[in-house]
Amino acid sequence: MTDRFTFDLNPEGTPFSKITNAGAVHGGDAFLLTRSGLEVLFDSGFAFCGPQLVENLEKELCGRPLDYILLSHSHYDHAPGSAYCKARWPEAQVVSSRYAASVFTRPGARQVMRELDDAAAAQHGMARTVDLIDSLRTDIPLDDYDTLSLNGLNVQCIPLPGHTKCSVGFYFQEYSFLIASESIGVFSGGDVISPAFLVGYQMSVDSIRRVMDMEVNSMLLPHYGMLHGEKCREYLELSLKWTEKCKAALVSAAHEGKSRDDMIGIIRDMFYVGTLQNYQPEKAFLVNAGHMADLIIREFNLTPQEQSAGDTI
Repeated sequence: MTDRFTFDLNPEGTPFSKITNAGAVHGGDAFLLTRSGLEVLFDSGFAFCGPQLVENLEKELCGRPLDYILLSHSHYDHAPGSAYCKARWPEAQVVSSRYAASVFTRPGARQVMRELDDAAAAQHGMARTVDLIDSLRTDIPLDDYDTLSLNGLNVQCIPLPGHTKCSVGFYFQEYSFLIASESIGVFSGGDVISPAFLVGYQMSVDSIRRVMDMEVNSMLLPHYGMLHGEKCREYLELSLKWTEKCKAALVSAAHEGKSRDDMIGIIRDMFYVGTLQNYQPEKAFLVNAGHMADLIIREFNLTPQEQSAGDTI
């Protein structure tokens, strides 16, 4: 399979002189964006490798302070590492949507993060040695379309729900540069963009269209890296196509009397390919696929066939 997209960390066309993935493990990506007088971390990975993230950042920063931490959403593989960064650089300001800020205050949400983090640590043959999840918080909560000055560099909070309700992008309008969220799709391999609508199918479609209506010449995608020029538009068009194709396949399956597990299998066969197989464990993918199937069932008032005993994926 030949990939249609090649991701890089070339900062050309952005307000930054250097972009580095400081994440400690694959899947726990954390992008350090450097500009004279400004150091910004985008997402922060898992909690179990938070200390390693801090070490990686110390090497990159060479004594410079970490100024801001931008969080795309509240999931366990994106947000918890920020607590470890705050312990090392207390002056760093954590920025997220107001909704994500509220999620971080919920004991139940923190416990789910802890459980999922433990599972991710086991998959990597590691364990969490320092638990700072309860200290996770947002310093600067943003509402939709709020603009924030990062040491004189303006960035706007763009609502991009669908993957989660709290998902946002960060848009540097002067540079036509967007730091995106997973609501606009996850690269699978070849020309396949996997939808990631865990809380809203139509939310995700609307988020993709919202970005398509913006002027975006450079785009940083969580877990992957940068796209430039026409590749940004190509990615969004393919993402919309695959999202709609996924919905159509699931609706058709339900009308044919297929079961929920059959629908999960359809999602797996369509999207668990190529690059995504290297990035995400199949078990985690299937859990998300179950959420996607349930979402389509609810949003389109479907009635899938009851699953018979032994007929599971």
